[in-house]
Amino acid sequence: MKKEVLMLTLTLLAVAMLATPAMSVSPKKIPVTVSRSGSYVDFPPSSRVWTRGNVRHCRGFTGGWLTFDFMGDDVSLPGSLETYYGSYNVNLKNGRGYVHRRMVLTLDDGGIFEGEHIQNGIFSTGGMLPMPIDVHIHVVFRGTGDYQGWTIVRTGQTGEPWESYLLIP
Repeated sequence: MKKEVLMLTLTLLAVAMLATPAMSVSPKKIPVTVSRSGSYVDFPPSSRVWTRGNVRHCRGFTGGWLTFDFMGDDVSLPGSLETYYGSYNVNLKNGRGYVHRRMVLTLDDGGIFEGEHIQNGIFSTGGMLPMPIDVHIHVVFRGTGDYQGWTIVRTGQTGEPWESYLLIP
């Protein structure tokens, strides 16, 4: 009986050790700066903008930057950034709201990063697209293909320096 219990215990320990992933190395965190130009916004026919009470809603806007570059020590990721789906909800009385964009960064070398760009806070309400006045912004892009495992992070507050960095496994 003791022998069977010992064998069962050793078997379970062996299975547990094989099932546990190996400890990976911490990713390298590289501070980056951002250069961008040529911004545009579009409201294609499929987009919807409506106002209910004091809140303006929008689903389906697009846009981006014609040139976009994340630059840091020994790394440069030039390309173009496109919002393929954007939405927002903004209170027209006090400007409080959020903007959410799903985006694709297409690098000049063909690499792809996909991610989300989220803003929440106080916006101007004069135009079709709310402009940030006092807004917290958080952006995360994850690499695909040759850039699998890479992550670009940007976070900040309007009027203050943003923290931007690249994580490489």
